[in-house]
Amino acid sequence: VHILYTLFERELKSTNPMKKNSCAPVMLAIVGHASRLCNIDTVFSQRAMIQEVTKFMIRFQNNFIHLLSHPKATQLSRESCCRGIAALRGLSTVISAPAKETESLNARLLKAFGETSNYGGSAMIETEAQARERRNDGEASNFDATSAEVG
Repeated sequence: VHILYTLFERELKSTNPMKKNSCAPVMLAIVGHASRLCNIDTVFSQRAMIQEVTKFMIRFQNNFIHLLSHPKATQLSRESCCRGIAALRGLSTVISAPAKETESLNARLLKAFGETSNYGGSAMIETEAQARERRNDGEASNFDATSAEVG
């Protein structure tokens, strides 16, 4: 508990970017260890350390998102944040977190990083028909370019 207090109340609120960057791997180690143990056997979810992590799950996720958006974050810090968010998601599904809490975790992620849908004509998600059409258009343009005569 003292480690979490030190992380959340002192290190993450620091103005020194090196201190902030050093928090992400530490938080990943804590969350990753808890997630790994719970994925091995759900009996581990009764341990005090894992219960503390689940109690502060929202705070962990908010801090990971905050560190990801920090302009002076290093590559190690960003990778740790991404993996930490993934570990939190795995932990929330294993410990049988209330559906409301899991949905709020997902909603905060969508709010922070945006969302895509098929309905808005997003370029991120395409249907099989759209993919086929794109591939056929590419083949047609390649065929025309190779068959053109140079005069």
